[in-house]
Amino acid sequence: MRSPTIIALLLLVATIASAHGITHTITRDQAVTITVTQYDGSPLAHAEAEVRAPDDDSPFLQGRTDARGRLVFLPDRSGDWRVTVLTSDGHGLDTVVHVDDLGVPAVPKDPSPNRTRRGLAGFAIIAVITMALLRMLRGARK
Repeated sequence: MRSPTIIALLLLVATIASAHGITHTITRDQAVTITVTQYDGSPLAHAEAEVRAPDDDSPFLQGRTDARGRLVFLPDRSGDWRVTVLTSDGHGLDTVVHVDDLGVPAVPKDPSPNRTRRGLAGFAIIAVITMALLRMLRGARK
């Protein structure tokens, strides 16, 4: 009679001990990774970040970018996901990531079109000012 009682107690202790264990799972999914950098290429490290799901005002994810300026999230539905990343001095990013019906994020061909447009606009302004100054100087010489 002692053997079944001892075995039962050992099983009970083993069951209770295993309830305090921690496990983990590693999977490969359609995660969205956004890398946020400053114009000089340095990462926007440890900046506050927030992700909002389509048609939802409450945050889906809140946290910070990592040391390399990366933010990763795994969308659970299709639609337009709003991603906001802000530093303490007010710089940051506010963008939309479209996720299709298969859960795949759409990646734009040029992730920073504003940078290109600003550069072209700046060049055009400088060219116009230079041409106007040259015409003024030519007119003053005559």
